[in-house]
Amino acid sequence: TFSPYASQVEPNIFASYVLVAGLLGIGWQGLGGKRLPRSLYYAALILTPLALALSLTRSAWVGFVLGLLALLFLARNKRAILIKGVIAIVIALPLVYLAANYQLACTLILPQSPDAPVETVRVDQSQPNNPNKPNSVGQPKNGLVEPGQMGSRLLAGDSISWRLGVVSRALKDWWQNPLIGNGANTFAQKYITSSNTPDWIGNMLLMSLHDSGLIGFGLFMGWFGWLFLVAFRSVLKAESSETAIIVMALCVSFAGLLVVFQFSSALWLGFSWLQLGLIRAGTLLIKAKFAAPDRVAASIGG
Repeated sequence: TFSPYASQVEPNIFASYVLVAGLLGIGWQGLGGKRLPRSLYYAALILTPLALALSLTRSAWVGFVLGLLALLFLARNKRAILIKGVIAIVIALPLVYLAANYQLACTLILPQSPDAPVETVRVDQSQPNNPNKPNSVGQPKNGLVEPGQMGSRLLAGDSISWRLGVVSRALKDWWQNPLIGNGANTFAQKYITSSNTPDWIGNMLLMSLHDSGLIGFGLFMGWFGWLFLVAFRSVLKAESSETAIIVMALCVSFAGLLVVFQFSSALWLGFSWLQLGLIRAGTLLIKAKFAAPDRVAASIGG
């Protein structure tokens, strides 16, 4: 398949960053922030759904829609968020349709002779997969698949069966060391993909459970829960301030990112932790701002 990934290593990570940028832009203005410059506004409203649609990253589509729904629920100006969300989805749908119908897209974008052959490799799914060796599922040459087959790949492609196989193997391996896990990157050392590359666990939660066991998983989830609880309390304390709006937009966009990370995790990249750091920095700014009057009142009362 033809999917953009810009400076990232693959389309899923590219779509994750696009999702965050789009939700931040739409969220900032929809939640009551100052009006964005036109260039940033139209980038968030138009370029984001275009890039997400072309990435063919289904989890990013879901995360973006859920993020828009969360913004709609939280926003003061719900009508503005609703209109922007509808516009974004309307922009994306034609591209998703074209991506799902490769032959039509080629006819519109790259016209060719009706007799021109398309080089493809048929997928043989008659043989069971061996987790320790490359499986028998063939890969399309030059990113091409048989015309008309893209739609079925989007709905029930090889990636879904591969992910289910990963979940099964990861849970089986985790059960051997349920408390402390198997260690970082041990899954990649044990299994390889059909492309002869180290296999990996795409689900963020399952990766944490497999690598660090129940103890590490509990600490990991506890830290996330604490951070978002502190952010929630900070937003309630300073609901109308710009800092609170930024924290709220960061939380919503990161929640959308977490949806993607349940299928193609990239939590180890610095961008994710930078966003988490910004959320924490915002909560500390709110705490410092609203704690000062309390201290002054306490000193006067004393």
